[in-house]
Amino acid sequence: MCENLNTEQRNEKTMNLDEMTTIQLLQVMNEEDEQISKIIKD
Repeated sequence: MCENLNTEQRNEKTMNLDEMTTIQLLQVMNEEDEQISKIIKD
């Protein structure tokens, strides 16, 4: 069941979280969250 979920895939934008500044990390998180809002809106 879980193997079919897209949420279980690696995200290219977050492959280097350990190298990001706090600001960069928060920007990526906000961008990803924004995608969810767009999908739900449509």
